Amino acid sequence: MKRIASSSTNAELEAQERLAPKRVKTRGKLALLPSLPLDILSEIFSHLLPTDILNLSRTTKDFRRVLLHRSATSIWKSAVTNVPNFPECPEDMSLPAWISLAYDCHCHNCLTSGVRNVDWMLRIRLCAKCAKVCLLSEQMFDSKSQKERTILHCVPFSDWNKSGVQYCIQESEELFTKQLSSLKKGRTAFVENKRAEMKARQDHAKTCAAWYSLQQDLRSTELNNLRVKRREAIIAKLELLGYKDDLAYSKKKQEECVCETWVCPFYNHPAVDKPQLLTERIWQNIKADIFKQMKKVRAARMEEERENLVQERVTQAHRVWSDWRIKHFTNELMPTIVDIIYWEPVRTLIWQPGNAALDLESLAAAFSNIEAFIEQWRESQIIKVFDLASRGLGLGLPQTHTARTGLLALAATAFSCTMPDVHFRQRSMTLMQHSEDIIDDYSCMWYPEFLHHHCNSVATFTYSDLEVNKEENLLDDCRSLRVVEYLGCRRRKWSTEFLSFDDKASKAVKNILEACRMDWKTTTTAEMDASNVRLVCLKCSFGNRCDGERMFTVMTWRNAVQHGMKVHWGGANVQWQRISDEDYPSVAALESKEPGRRGVPAPICRKWLCHYCRETTEDPGEMTLERLRQHFDLSHEIDSSDIVLHRDFYVALDSPPTQPLSVEMVPRAC
Repeated sequence: MKRIASSSTNAELEAQERLAPKRVKTRGKLALLPSLPLDILSEIFSHLLPTDILNLSRTTKDFRRVLLHRSATSIWKSAVTNVPNFPECPEDMSLPAWISLAYDCHCHNCLTSGVRNVDWMLRIRLCAKCAKVCLLSEQMFDSKSQKERTILHCVPFSDWNKSGVQYCIQESEELFTKQLSSLKKGRTAFVENKRAEMKARQDHAKTCAAWYSLQQDLRSTELNNLRVKRREAIIAKLELLGYKDDLAYSKKKQEECVCETWVCPFYNHPAVDKPQLLTERIWQNIKADIFKQMKKVRAARMEEERENLVQERVTQAHRVWSDWRIKHFTNELMPTIVDIIYWEPVRTLIWQPGNAALDLESLAAAFSNIEAFIEQWRESQIIKVFDLASRGLGLGLPQTHTARTGLLALAATAFSCTMPDVHFRQRSMTLMQHSEDIIDDYSCMWYPEFLHHHCNSVATFTYSDLEVNKEENLLDDCRSLRVVEYLGCRRRKWSTEFLSFDDKASKAVKNILEACRMDWKTTTTAEMDASNVRLVCLKCSFGNRCDGERMFTVMTWRNAVQHGMKVHWGGANVQWQRISDEDYPSVAALESKEPGRRGVPAPICRKWLCHYCRETTEDPGEMTLERLRQHFDLSHEIDSSDIVLHRDFYVALDSPPTQPLSVEMVPRAC
């Protein structure tokens, strides 16, 4: 039954096929073109380029049969004449094959597309994969063997991919070897003939390479012109739609080589940078992407304009603040310009919406109440500093600002900086002309040095990508806030972030004060600096005390702290002895001669700062008195003989007093 059903079904299908009308295959309009007389075809095709004839021969079998026939040679030759300076076809290649080598971009072995490089000496295109199979390296031949040396001179070799190694086609080597082996006579003439062919082939390859390079340049220029025309057409359409400013902004950013991570430069946009003329149909297809791109550019432009406006307002506020500081000189702790910027009355003016410049009258009105703000700000910062010191000193918080400041002024109150990067660079730039001053001191500070320390008010650039730090990033770009432009630092809010109470230095001072019979709870840093206290280290003398007979190293109290921290690692058990006050004249005389005895320059007193350059990018830093006078003569056109302390210049409060070098002597006990 199954067989009958199957036969019946097949019979029905055959009947349906016979009854169904057959579709007549329509012929293209140019289907009859190959049937035209050859002279007519020659006239038509003589206006085409070789690459056009090559592509045409691959369209249909009819065209292929006509164009690859020997009688169609004139068509190929006519096409070649349409290309200026087209290299002459070698005798061992057909003209279609030669044109294919020049224009096709596929591997001759595996037909992989996209093979752009052609080797004119080997007359072949190969992909990287096939090159490993089809080529032989010259290193595989033994130059000492006469046969293989002959191969090296008679078979085409080329520096494949400019690797520095010569390669030949394996088939060429095998063919030459076979031909040479088949000859019983005339081998010498055959070899000489091949050598001459190689010389002519090399010259021909150089000519072809020069022509091919020129064609690539011309093609690159042609494609670039198409890109330019397309870009100009798109720009014209966008300008009519109101994007002129955005286009100018995008062009400026591209010229500055500034590439934002979230927006592609307009000229590099895939829809713009394309070697294809813009048509209305293409514009309709790409305009949605272009508009999306331009919205991003517009948002970036408006944001940058807003940032520039805010930075200009910051600069104006900085200028007003500098003028106020010049008129109100003080050595007290003062807020930085960034503290002033974030002070609410000023902050409101700087970050106010709109594109208006900063209202100087409103800013002057805000500054009318600045003294109260400074007083309140100073008290709050002193409390923060004292909070750090109270943990080490074991003292409670006094009720008054004066009492808190008094405790910070104690000699036992010592701080160190946990982030020396900023102040090291600042000091290095200041002393770059005097490298002998940059010594490896232990970084501990006393009052008022730690209040005016650079790292409290200066920070390196952050350039954070976090949304919450946009204002910080904006301040990083504000030039008026930079300390020294090439230092990579800027002003910041005054902060105790990098201040740390130095417990070891504090204990060292307490031991020194105990040796001097002074109370650490009342003795201030200023009192210690004003005294003529000189000390010797009993740890270095193994416990031996001054007796008027032994030689000791005598040092100031600040040098004693440095000695204890560097030599004895800040040990709490280091004991000291104060020498007799009667020996001070002798110590002072030795200290004045010590630099000459050691053959080193005397310590330079570089502690003066210009009041007019305070907290600006023009601040030259700490100067000697001589350098200070030159600065006023050259930078401010003020007669240096007329400058007055605490009006035109001031002492660098972050720098400790210059210390004399330690001396060797025989001291007496106090």
